[in-house]
Amino acid sequence: GTTLVLLAAKDAPYNSVAELVATAKRAPGTLNYANSAGLYRVAMEALNLQAGIDLNGIAYKGPAEAANDLLGGRLSVAPDSLGSATRLIQAGRTKALAVLSGHRSPALPEVPTMQELGYKDFDITQFVGLMVPAKTDAAIVRRLQEEVAKALKAPEVIEKLQNEGGNDLIGGSPEAFAAVIQRELAMYKKLVTDAKISKD
Repeated sequence: GTTLVLLAAKDAPYNSVAELVATAKRAPGTLNYANSAGLYRVAMEALNLQAGIDLNGIAYKGPAEAANDLLGGRLSVAPDSLGSATRLIQAGRTKALAVLSGHRSPALPEVPTMQELGYKDFDITQFVGLMVPAKTDAAIVRRLQEEVAKALKAPEVIEKLQNEGGNDLIGGSPEAFAAVIQRELAMYKKLVTDAKISKD
């Protein structure tokens, strides 16, 4: 899974989610966020919903364009993947307000999760998985899983995907991954419904 982090520009007048929320409540409708991916929009609308604020989503083609506008002061906050965000944070060009997944990241151990900040069940993680057609022979599925799990333990893979990319490498069983997919579908369906996110 890819850890997501909420970023603000280095000179933004807020240094925490609490300060961001307070600013948004003092001046409703004046702060905005980058809507550069479907999952990022869901994360930010979940924040709006739980915090009772109205950060405005601005559509971008992708996170790179959003990061440019965040750095240029044209955005209030932007969610991004840890792999991209870490370089900006380390260079002192942005600051991380929170990790959006359910656990802290070893790459940013001092940055709290949304759950730690009081946002119940807030766990937005971007998953990447290997899938095959439903009727694939079980023995083939098992063999593929074993080989992928083995590959994820290779030092060069760990260095590139985990240490540099900010990803959690799991390589679990097909059954465990299926359970994750079902859980995520139910969670996101509820979030989309509660936040009244439409297909636009």
